[in-house]
Amino acid sequence: MTHVDIVIIGGGVTGAGCLLEALSRGLRCVLLEKGDFSSGTTSASSRLIHGGIRYLEHLHFGLVAESLKERFWIWQHFPHLLRPIAIHIPVYGWGKRSPLVAGLGVKLHDLLAGKAKIEKSSIYLGKKARNVVREISHDGLSGLFVFHDYQILMPERIALESIDAAVSMGGRAENYTRVEKISQTDGGYLVEARNSHTGENALFSAAAVINAAGAWIDEVRKMAGFRGKLLRPTKGIHLEAEKLTGRALFVEAETDRRLFFILPFLNHTLVGTTDTDHPGSPDDVRPLPGDVDYLISNVNRIFGGVKLGPSRIFSAYAGLRPLINVPGKSESAVPRRHLVVCEGPGGRFVSITGGKLTTYRKMAEDTVKKAQAVLGNPGGKREGPPFLPCGITDPREREEFIRHLTGEHGIGEETASALYTVYGTRADVLLAFAGGDARLKSPLSPETAEIPAQILYAYEKESAKCLEDVLLRRMLIGKTPKKGLGEEGKIKEVLTRYMGKSPGEADGLFSSFRDSAAAKFMIKI
Repeated sequence: MTHVDIVIIGGGVTGAGCLLEALSRGLRCVLLEKGDFSSGTTSASSRLIHGGIRYLEHLHFGLVAESLKERFWIWQHFPHLLRPIAIHIPVYGWGKRSPLVAGLGVKLHDLLAGKAKIEKSSIYLGKKARNVVREISHDGLSGLFVFHDYQILMPERIALESIDAAVSMGGRAENYTRVEKISQTDGGYLVEARNSHTGENALFSAAAVINAAGAWIDEVRKMAGFRGKLLRPTKGIHLEAEKLTGRALFVEAETDRRLFFILPFLNHTLVGTTDTDHPGSPDDVRPLPGDVDYLISNVNRIFGGVKLGPSRIFSAYAGLRPLINVPGKSESAVPRRHLVVCEGPGGRFVSITGGKLTTYRKMAEDTVKKAQAVLGNPGGKREGPPFLPCGITDPREREEFIRHLTGEHGIGEETASALYTVYGTRADVLLAFAGGDARLKSPLSPETAEIPAQILYAYEKESAKCLEDVLLRRMLIGKTPKKGLGEEGKIKEVLTRYMGKSPGEADGLFSSFRDSAAAKFMIKI
């Protein structure tokens, strides 16, 4: 039996944030995740770190201000993962929102951002709007409103880097370890778990439990003996399609007046998201034909004709938002604020629900502080900011570091830039791991210029257990339309040459990845 102060259940970005926050306060913690780290809601987002401008129309000024503050914190600590993006809101006469409302929205967004503003918003009315955005329908277009947020290329890496930092501080994190039983004791909880890869059982005695299981929060609560629902999970789907436009659009759906994004992402377009209640199991969430048709029809309304159809869609994916259960509101009107709930004897079972990707750090801080309070404040205050192996915020220093990578490790500039994007300043560590083997440092794919060494590094240093973990959540190639499926030969060569797999074993591993990618993304293969 392992004795800890806190067992954290859930290895998405919020659970990872809780682990790092707790370790930085001197608490003994273990994190348990039933699948791979960041394989749930974290990996199914719109890939934006944003203030949430649309919440202003619901008068959620505090939430937007908090989100903008947290957006700046993420930029300070993970700048390698972020790209500033100008987002355009076209306003039409047939829409719900007027030019006045949109104009007030982008200017208030600027005001709430304060010194953390990325760039000043812009307003174009009438003919000026039509001159700026020639690719969309001008029928009824009355104005164009431009604000700025960040696109995040790999949100999963925030969780992975937070976990790595926490482990370096003495924490423990186990993926593919499913919690099977939670029992109350006089001093807290006993948590029984089983590793699905090794079959090994583990028993943890904890003074408190933090339930950061996202869409599975109520299932975990039920396991611990609690009734009722904290969650109202809503499903959001995204389409990955051929490039439709080079600019980011935030548009109103004609069918129900909801807002959704059309975003340039790498060399393709990301469209989404929907927002519908999901009464079923959180383990069974997928895009349905009606979801896909909704996005296609509303995209084509904006472009003034048939521009998007099934033949131009590479894939579709779905995820669940673990929203607070607020009866009587539509899905889109449910507040995105977070809520920390303490239950059980002494309030030692602490659940965190609601919130969004951008506010994960604040969610983790509030959750751990609440857990500290119910435990009588062991560990004290945080000593300085949590350690994170961050990127570089200064553009000149960033370019200098990329040049250093090319000169020191003998790789091309495109590869050096890709590795910095994924690992930040830790790209040096990856390339040192590759050593002098030129084959491990040659480009794996022309789409991202990443290298075979990353596959080995993911298995040996980043807790990956299968190719899905490696390609979809630890490498940028998993964000391309083919998800790495086009590099079968090179990937299997890594498995056989460097990992000791037989050709048959490599075939089986890649076949399993092909099946899981097809199921997760509805890929046509």
